Amino acid sequence: MKIIEYRIYAPLTMEEFPLSQRYVGAKASTENSGDGEGVEVILNEPYEKDGHMGRHTITHLHIASKTPSYIRRLLPRDALIVIEECWDCFPYTKSVYKNLWLKDRLGLITETIHAPGVSNLENPTHLSPEDLKKRKVDIIDIALPMKKSKEYKCDVDPSVFHSEKTNRGPLKPGWWKQQANGQKQNGSGPSPSGTPISPTSDTQSPNPSDETQEPLPVTTAHKVAKFWFRVPGLSTIAENFAAGVLKSIYEGAIRQQFCWIDEWYGMTEAEISAYEHGEIAKQKDCLLEDQVSFSDNDDEDGLVRSPVDQEEPLPVANHEMQSPSFFEDEIVPL
Repeated sequence: MKIIEYRIYAPLTMEEFPLSQRYVGAKASTENSGDGEGVEVILNEPYEKDGHMGRHTITHLHIASKTPSYIRRLLPRDALIVIEECWDCFPYTKSVYKNLWLKDRLGLITETIHAPGVSNLENPTHLSPEDLKKRKVDIIDIALPMKKSKEYKCDVDPSVFHSEKTNRGPLKPGWWKQQANGQKQNGSGPSPSGTPISPTSDTQSPNPSDETQEPLPVTTAHKVAKFWFRVPGLSTIAENFAAGVLKSIYEGAIRQQFCWIDEWYGMTEAEISAYEHGEIAKQKDCLLEDQVSFSDNDDEDGLVRSPVDQEEPLPVANHEMQSPSFFEDEIVPL
């Protein structure tokens, strides 16, 4: 099993971060839906534990269209669907990913703690001493220049983006380090125990990239991922590959949260909720219209079908995944 903490600094306040996350999640899911690919929301309901309010969601991530056809013919339909179950209770979030075909041979559990300011919490998700020895910390800088590939989009590049509504950006590599210095000078830096103490304004020192800008806010996301792939001979390769994919996903999401700020900034909780519902409806339409076909003709091409394909539709989740107590060991408020 590989354990990595992805530590990401975002130029957003603690109040802005969850709203931006919901907006980006809804918009990006719609953009990535189509051709049988996308996000299918199975459950989205309010959630409460120990006085903390949040949302409990279950989604099916359809990946068939990005799978080569010769591989798709060899796999049952449920092998091409990843089930995500998430308990979002900001500033704590826990997500569990499983595949019905691989079952316990494949798993991913992520826990995220969000902290105000530039945080350097040593063990934010309370890993056991054994797991803490395995953990590696990967600090992600969203301001590093993006590779100019054919997929490059300048509108999600924080090193060139400037927000008209908030006057934030462009960002320079290592931008948060100046903010950390401001925390120390203002008496708002990490305490001796490593816990960040945020100033009342949730902002620190001026952005070094532009002296005319207001001080930048900082929220630190500590994303701790545990991934395993229990297939002899392939475990190390798969786990290393997954580590790179996760880093790309997390980095991309924070880039979008910042670079799309002028789209969501100022929206209320009710407006964000209405936007989410509208995007969920679009995603359902995309899946219904463009679902990759697994018709009888596929059998002639060599598609191997599982009992799930032949008899029953995919379940929402197995019994363990429906039990919050199985995954939610604790909520760790800051």
